[in-house]
Amino acid sequence: MKAYIFGAGASVHAHYPLASDLWPSTEEWVRKEPLASSYRSAIDDAHKFFDSPKPFEELLTELDDGILQTSDPFLKSLRDYTQLMVYYYLNSIRENPAELYRLFAQHILTSQDAVITFNYDVSLDRELCRSGKWSVLTGYGFVIDQPTSNPSCKLLKLHGSTNWIAPVFGGLRAGVISPDEPLLGRRPVIPTPEMIYLGTDQVDRQCGTVTGFAPSLIMPAAKKIFGPGEWKAFWDSLWHQAEKAIASAEEVHIIGYRLPEYDDRARELLLRKMRRETEVSICCRSGTNDLVKLFRDSGFANARQGADGTFEEWVKTNSGTSGPQIQSNFSAEAGLASGSTISA
Repeated sequence: MKAYIFGAGASVHAHYPLASDLWPSTEEWVRKEPLASSYRSAIDDAHKFFDSPKPFEELLTELDDGILQTSDPFLKSLRDYTQLMVYYYLNSIRENPAELYRLFAQHILTSQDAVITFNYDVSLDRELCRSGKWSVLTGYGFVIDQPTSNPSCKLLKLHGSTNWIAPVFGGLRAGVISPDEPLLGRRPVIPTPEMIYLGTDQVDRQCGTVTGFAPSLIMPAAKKIFGPGEWKAFWDSLWHQAEKAIASAEEVHIIGYRLPEYDDRARELLLRKMRRETEVSICCRSGTNDLVKLFRDSGFANARQGADGTFEEWVKTNSGTSGPQIQSNFSAEAGLASGSTISA
């Protein structure tokens, strides 16, 4: 069994921005997109609060600290709007082709493997679904309906997904609300249009008429808030499944994820839960050598660079795909430095 860890390189090829471009790209989209006009005042408010030269992670951390210290409803509202803008912006990108994901799903992945991603986008999910090796019914690490007889690989999205939402009252259609039931349900639900995007006719029966919702995205602040509070067991379950997958994998392939120093939970997962004899392949462009050294210094003697350190070459090497096919599709991305894409 193999485990694949996705971050930066896995999303750049599908035209998602790097973390350093996330806020400027979101702002540009809000100001140009007519349907996003209602968020323009929030952009102006954010300019008043954010120290724009700082990385997005630091800005969010300052915002969270301000909320914690003052309980200011303006700051809380600004954070909610920031999350919604990111959510809608990412969904505006997702129709772009994701050829490397397709090649990975079709030619490299098996139904016994685990994919762990820190990105929010659903371009990967769609290609996994199209491959027939992953089922939305159980593949996310939580049960939506009874599984089919076909085995499914796992896709564990440890910082959430743009097709997961938290509906008010858990999407209850009608009836009495039990005081024992959490306001936002016990897990995210997946609306039917999102199922259609994935290419499946399955339905999440817990997703009723959604009159209000919150995106299920763990924003990329230094001190991550795994909320809502009633979902602690849900997030803990996903991370526990990731720990089991990492611990049992013979090979772990890290694609474009730099393992930020401030992300304690991710570093615990990858540096402490994995067996030291595991084969670790790392593709992180200009950050590859530093990450290989980090793993070797942490006791992983079998840590090495994968292919030439790029996702494109790694896919070609592991899938048997011809070089010209990939080069013609992704030459524009070849010069991009790896960094976290829109991943928390």
